Amino acid sequence: MLPVKPGKTTGQQADNKRRRTVRRKYRLIAAKLFYATDGDLIQWWERAPDGDKSDVLRESIRDYLARLKAAPKPATDHDVIRQADRVLAYAEQVTQWAASALAEQQAVNAGLTEQLASLTRQITELSAKLATGNIMIGTGQSTNNQTAADPPVPRLTAEQAAERLKKVKARKW
Repeated sequence: MLPVKPGKTTGQQADNKRRRTVRRKYRLIAAKLFYATDGDLIQWWERAPDGDKSDVLRESIRDYLARLKAAPKPATDHDVIRQADRVLAYAEQVTQWAASALAEQQAVNAGLTEQLASLTRQITELSAKLATGNIMIGTGQSTNNQTAADPPVPRLTAEQAAERLKKVKARKW
């Protein structure tokens, strides 16, 4: 070693001072690896080049964090309850819609039933008038109400009316 005058520094001492001023702040992370359970990790660590071990460890941790972010999170009880609430709310909406549609359909059916009953009554009345010969075919009026202004319509017998009715029913509309 060379003698150094007081107040003077060697090159190595100057390099150390420069490093201290340029040094970055860091956190040291230490881990215990056990030979019994972590033998594969110990072998991997010992095979890594001496200058690259910190870089390899940083990359491994970053890869793990990236996979952790990309992996789906397991559902918590809160998530399951929230999803169940959504499903129940949807089921309630569907049930309300179905009840409303059923009520509307029942109203439509009631109207159709009334119309069908009215038409059935009219057909029954007309059939009774036809059977007694108390109606003229073509006018829809009974013979009792015929006035002088009505055009003369030939009177049909019940058999003739029934035959015409069969012809009308046989037509394809």
